[in-house]
Amino acid sequence: VQAAVAAAISAKASCRTISAVTAAAVRSAVAQPPGHVPMVSDGLSQRIATVSASLVAHDALNTITDSTHHYLGDALCHGRHFLSKDTARSLRRLQRSANDAKHEWSRSSQAPSIALQGDISGALD
Repeated sequence: VQAAVAAAISAKASCRTISAVTAAAVRSAVAQPPGHVPMVSDGLSQRIATVSASLVAHDALNTITDSTHHYLGDALCHGRHFLSKDTARSLRRLQRSANDAKHEWSRSSQAPSIALQGDISGALD
C-alpha cells in the first residue's frame, strides 16, 4: 500500500488519484475470500483510504524534512520548499480531504458499520 501511494505522490498525481490508488491498494491488501462479510461500508472504506494516503504523505514529508511533525499541515509547511507548487497544492487538498474524512459525518454514516455476528447482533435491532 505504502509503495503504491508513494509512487502516486512521486508522480505528482492529483489528490483524487492518490486517494483512488490508496483505496485500490487497501482493498487489494485486505481482500477476503468470496462470501466474506465486509467489516466496513464503501463510504467508510473511502474515508480509510483518504486518511491512509494522508499518513503516507505525512511520513514522506517527515523523511524529506528529516524531522517529525505532529500534524500533516506542519510537515507540509516545513517541506514546501522541497515540492513543486502543484505537488504542494495536491497535498494540501489531500490534507483537507483527510480532515473532512475524520470529522465530517452525515447522519446516515453514523450507523454501526461493523458486521456483527452472534448474540449481540439482535441487541442492536
